[in-house]
Amino acid sequence: MPTMAQQARTGTPLVAVVPLVLVCLLRGSMTFAEEDDLSLRGSRKTSANRSVFSVGVLAHRGKARAYMDWNLTFDEFLSAEVGSQFDPPLKFRMQALDYAMLDLAWKSGGGTDFVVADPSLCACMEAEQSARVLLTLRSSEQVGANTSDRVELSQYAGIIFALTNRTDLQHIEDIEGRSVAAVSISSLGSGQMQFMEMTKRGMHFLQSPAQLVFAGSQDIIVQGVMNGKWDFGFVRTGEIPLMRSKGFGWDKFKMIDPVGDPDSDGSNFRLPRSTDLYPEWCLSVLPGIPEAVAAAVQSTLLHMAHDSVLTKASGTAGWRTSLSYLPLQGLRQELGLQHLNLSTGRAVCQRGSTLYDLLSCPPGYTKKSRQDVTAGCATASLECEAQHQCLFKPCAKLDDCAEPWKTQGPDQPCLCGGVKVGSSSCVGFFAFFANVALGSLGLGLLASLWMHSRRRKPWQINLADLAFDDPLQLLGRSGCFGQVVKARYNGVDVAVQYAVPPRVSSKGKTSFERSVPAEHTLTSSGIRRMISDVQSEMYRLYPLRHTCLTILHGAVISGTSSALLVSELMHYGSLYELLHSSMTLLDGDMMLLMLRDIAQGLCFLHSSQPVVVHGELSSNMILVDRNFNAKLFDFGFSQKLTPCGPCSPKLWWSPERLSGGCCAQEADVFAFGIVVNEVITRKDPYHDQDLDEVLLAVSRPDLNRRPVIPDWCPHFCQQLMQDCWLSDSSLRPFARELECRLHTAETRDVEQPQTGGSQTPTYQRSKVERMRNWANLIYDIFPPHMADVLTRGEKIEPEHKALVTIFFSDIIGFTEIASGLEPIQISSMLDNLYSEFDLLSRKMNVFKVETIGDAYMAVTNLHAEQSEDHAKRIIEFALAAIKVANSTPIDVADPSKGFINIRVGVHSGPVVANVVGSRNLRYCLFGDTVNVAARMESTSMRNQIHLSARTAELVALQALGIQLEPRGPVEIKGKGMMETYWVQQPPAGVARVQTLD
Repeated sequence: MPTMAQQARTGTPLVAVVPLVLVCLLRGSMTFAEEDDLSLRGSRKTSANRSVFSVGVLAHRGKARAYMDWNLTFDEFLSAEVGSQFDPPLKFRMQALDYAMLDLAWKSGGGTDFVVADPSLCACMEAEQSARVLLTLRSSEQVGANTSDRVELSQYAGIIFALTNRTDLQHIEDIEGRSVAAVSISSLGSGQMQFMEMTKRGMHFLQSPAQLVFAGSQDIIVQGVMNGKWDFGFVRTGEIPLMRSKGFGWDKFKMIDPVGDPDSDGSNFRLPRSTDLYPEWCLSVLPGIPEAVAAAVQSTLLHMAHDSVLTKASGTAGWRTSLSYLPLQGLRQELGLQHLNLSTGRAVCQRGSTLYDLLSCPPGYTKKSRQDVTAGCATASLECEAQHQCLFKPCAKLDDCAEPWKTQGPDQPCLCGGVKVGSSSCVGFFAFFANVALGSLGLGLLASLWMHSRRRKPWQINLADLAFDDPLQLLGRSGCFGQVVKARYNGVDVAVQYAVPPRVSSKGKTSFERSVPAEHTLTSSGIRRMISDVQSEMYRLYPLRHTCLTILHGAVISGTSSALLVSELMHYGSLYELLHSSMTLLDGDMMLLMLRDIAQGLCFLHSSQPVVVHGELSSNMILVDRNFNAKLFDFGFSQKLTPCGPCSPKLWWSPERLSGGCCAQEADVFAFGIVVNEVITRKDPYHDQDLDEVLLAVSRPDLNRRPVIPDWCPHFCQQLMQDCWLSDSSLRPFARELECRLHTAETRDVEQPQTGGSQTPTYQRSKVERMRNWANLIYDIFPPHMADVLTRGEKIEPEHKALVTIFFSDIIGFTEIASGLEPIQISSMLDNLYSEFDLLSRKMNVFKVETIGDAYMAVTNLHAEQSEDHAKRIIEFALAAIKVANSTPIDVADPSKGFINIRVGVHSGPVVANVVGSRNLRYCLFGDTVNVAARMESTSMRNQIHLSARTAELVALQALGIQLEPRGPVEIKGKGMMETYWVQQPPAGVARVQTLD
């Protein structure tokens, strides 16, 4: 019988879902009380040693339904698929939480690590908690009366409807003075989306309707409008065909102000709607969760089959890369459900335990008392059933009072903004405070301005928080403003570059500042203007988070003299460097994945509110991480900050921009077509052509110069590039259309045709995995920082390390053993032994240098900072290695030949590390320390660890529990007599070896 994970990948009959769903339902019903208690217990840790992670799921239809829908995915499937990728294995547990518990869980910073929630809550978590959206849900929506007629969507919208025979209800403006029913004030598709459409037309959802009813269910809304109880109903898209299947006669209803052409924005959205489109539910990860865990969860869910047992249980179609949730932040702010905290610069979501707490009146209005709001409908003689929440104009205009100096009643508030004095009279606000507050108001304004000037922006980074290598480790160049260097920020490797060049004067410059060419420095006035631009752009761009955008950690603003951008470190550098590196093999699978990444990132920027135009999209502005994920870089900055000149990427500019026009979304699409040409040909745009001639020919419609498309280029890519390069910018495809095209494309659509048959999608994916595994292999062979340099095609510089500890081992009697075995048996024996050694080295964070024949060499404190325990770490590794060797058979087929015995030698001292050769590159250590360590091994004995006096001193300091025994003077070749030591082995059955993190 296939495992659940296999069913998730390949699909399974729906009948298989039933028993599993019942198990989840029973499990959920038994643990609700426990979940409420556990959801807030503990604190979120950043340690990689965590073994249990929680996924909080919004239970908007009740906890039993949430467990039935999602427990298979977020408890069992993630534990099986993601958990097995880690050592020790990880566990995932789902928690079904209502709005209040989910809100409290993420606010308190404990109890939940990942969150599955509706889009409005996703936007709130992004704004308040800096949560990162990993994935967007793909819904399976019914589009006809037949339940089998379905379409997969990752967006949805709202519907405003009324009875067909109501000729007085034709437009959204007709809501004024009529009754309206929605699900709740927190519902996006049946509430907030429609409220936003009212706002666009100058109305307010609290004040414009004669009555606003929150019915709690879309079924109730449809039934109520049908019975004439309410004039208008608000439901989400997909509800109409669903109601048809339930027997409702939708011919009795009409949609109010439907969107004309559902495909006009390139969304390919097939359902009728009355509102803008917004993304579906999200899966978000909260801050502090290890990146490796988040990436594994994201990748696993992305590759889940759309028709698996998991998707059938949840009634969805799986997951996709995340869409932008920024438009929802704008919606929430417009409706008063979110506001900016001026003291922190961060957004705050409106929250409360009652409907009254969530109400936010429009400007010029004040919220009535709780008692008046509760009794509003009854006072106006409007019916409100007990199970509903009803509102009748809960806000009062500030100038509604006939007598502003008196109360409306003994127990009522002053509705004109007055201040109550005593029990029955009001004094106008300005009259009451005129004499008392005028002076303090001035002082308060001065204090506020002073505090504002000192307030730390959420994106601002102190230069002291960045740790640079000495000398600087260069990553490359960025535009006109000098080199990009590596640094550490909050324990993470980051890339640092100038957003604004330093002043013209070079006096007192740091080495980083001197990396900027003199011709690209500016005067003081120019710098001040550019720094102001940086700050304004940071407020807009810092919140942008997407898997296809490089993470912008923040900026360092140094008074009015310079500005640094601090961003995510991308191991392969730019796509341009990757395409022009002879060391990198890119096949069709990899090219297609990268183009999809670029299109998704561009789509995210163009769908943000306000729209973000990249402005300088090119292969130089696309960076690639160690897993070959392509991410957009420098989005939004380059238009304002990069001065026009020879380093501006004009080869990617559109005709209208070269002619002096503004930089718009269409220009980004044109540049995307150039990038596609680069990826296909792996050549510069317009290579071997005169730059000035090219730019003139591109800008002139009569010449219409474009990059050469090779004859062998697949038709898909030819058409894609030609559409992006249309002279009429209005005819170019939207970024969303580019994403949709590439999503349905296959490998043969982007690579040079090959003979010999086609490749299946499974084989294509396996090639991609092999490519990414190859990238990981480089990081196994070479230290990470050297692997970074090699993958960029740069030369490694020798590195000196003052103190390391080196391990050497070899097999006792290897020559005699080898003489009695076939070559394949020798190879198998060494592979078995050294595979176990490699596993130990990973667990104990010991760097393996190489194996030569039967010798194994490893080192500590070389590329990882282990100055406090490197000698101890090697000794514990050696003890474990001896134990492993003694349990490894010489010949698996003939146990009588016994088990392997080794001898070990260890020495500590300085070394120089370098990568040597031009073919079959080798990572080598040089220096006398290596020679002495090898001599310690050659003069050691069976299953013994032989130490030099230097290492013995370090072990005595770092590991008091390890006992050493003097061996006495030993003749060491080339060194003469040396004092050496044995490591005393622990008694049988006593464990002293400890796995180090």
